[in-house]
Amino acid sequence: MKKLLNVVLLICVAFTLIAADQPRGGFLVQSVDISQYPELVLRLSVWDANGVPLEALSADNFALETSTGEMLKPHTFNYSDTGMVNIALALDVSGSMAGQALNDAKAASYRLLDRLTSGDQAALIAFSENVSLYKNQLNPERELDFSDDLVKVYDTIEALEARGGTELYNAVYKAIELTSALPKGHRAVLLLSDGRNESTAFSDSEAAITLAKEEGIPVFVVGLGSAIDRDYLERLADETGGVARFTPRSSELAQTFDDMARLLKGQYLLSYELPDTITESEETLNFSLDLAGNPVVQEITLDELPVAAFEEQEEPEPVVEESVVEEPVEEQQVVENPVMANVLEAEDAQAMSDETINDDGLLQSIAWYWWALAALVLLGIIILIVRRSRKVDKKPVPHICMRCGRRLTEGELVCPDCGEKRTKAAK
Repeated sequence: MKKLLNVVLLICVAFTLIAADQPRGGFLVQSVDISQYPELVLRLSVWDANGVPLEALSADNFALETSTGEMLKPHTFNYSDTGMVNIALALDVSGSMAGQALNDAKAASYRLLDRLTSGDQAALIAFSENVSLYKNQLNPERELDFSDDLVKVYDTIEALEARGGTELYNAVYKAIELTSALPKGHRAVLLLSDGRNESTAFSDSEAAITLAKEEGIPVFVVGLGSAIDRDYLERLADETGGVARFTPRSSELAQTFDDMARLLKGQYLLSYELPDTITESEETLNFSLDLAGNPVVQEITLDELPVAAFEEQEEPEPVVEESVVEEPVEEQQVVENPVMANVLEAEDAQAMSDETINDDGLLQSIAWYWWALAALVLLGIIILIVRRSRKVDKKPVPHICMRCGRRLTEGELVCPDCGEKRTKAAK
């Protein structure tokens, strides 16, 4: 009986170890869109416990829960195998990859690139040793920035040669940093390595994980052979939201890379109608994927929701209503107070007196204006009369010739007797 119990116990332990050794299934939220609020659109990629993409799920496999516990169901649900993606390939080309391993790695990379479509971009970090940590310092023989010119990526991979040690940590960090320059969403790093980190220059194993988590960049890992740092590679994938696949033979790389490409290109599109119960500008949702009763849950935080702004605009309305109601009450209280009534009457009388004074002053100003104008007109008439009278009273002065003394008539300028032109007034 004890032997039977021991056998059963060993079987249970073996199954537990096998299950623990399997990669976790999960999903990657590629993008979160609230531009058409209150509609929420999620785009995500999903894989099973073996890291194989799942392409035939239904809406029942997904659940979305608000912070108040309200469960939401998608009102649209679609799947596409041509979703947009930007992939940074980090390929180990150290000396241990020489020969068939490098040839199979190249073929696998071509297969992944073949899956990319219009709008996708790819970058390349082929690493061994002497990896520069600066993303703007790229070795053109084995490092390329993101571009949709995939022909250049094909050609660069084709020319790769295996040699040198393995700067694993630095290469992963550089690939993540290069990817961080792209807009968030639809971006990932795919790492292939057959060894462990062999560099002492910088070589911070946590730096790449920290940066990937801060930037929201998932790292998908392919480990080749038995000399790998499996613990680090698994943690790199798990903590950044990616998935790790391991294979002992390089001949399996092509299928593994093809699965990774299908996983990233295959995207579920779900849209939800956010409820009116969300009244804050920030909301945390629990999004879960349920595969055979084993849910995987991820928090999704929505920032700067417009709902709070609308509520703030409605707040001043009660204040306006109160001021309208209070105005007649204040007027009634002032009239009923006799002291204030006398003061108001005195003020009104003074105001009326001031208005009367102002009106009289205006009338006086107008009268003075017309009197001055009449005086000017009269003065002008007198001046005209005086000038005219002077012209009438003025008599012509007679002239005589200065040679012969003949008296000249008015208008004669030359003496008719002697022809003299000189004249003078007669006395």
